[in-house]
Amino acid sequence: MEENQKHWFVVHTYSGYEERVKKNLEQRIKSMDSGDVFQVVIPTEEETEVKNGQRREVTKKILPGYILVQMRMSDQSWGSFLLFLVVV
Repeated sequence: MEENQKHWFVVHTYSGYEERVKKNLEQRIKSMDSGDVFQVVIPTEEETEVKNGQRREVTKKILPGYILVQMRMSDQSWGSFLLFLVVV
């Protein structure tokens, strides 16, 4: 894997904890001032739901329990990322 290229990685977490893990990961990235992580995404889609005759827009997770992370993998970023995953 090229160290200078950005790649997508999948992080598995408990379903329902995606937002918490995303927030913690973003805080860690900010505190480390790491330029290796570019995006942390929870895949969602908008759906129209009809309930009791009323339509409303809801956001549904496409992959419950998973977060996508776009990053440039280096030895340092991998070590930091792995340490984060163990702590969370």
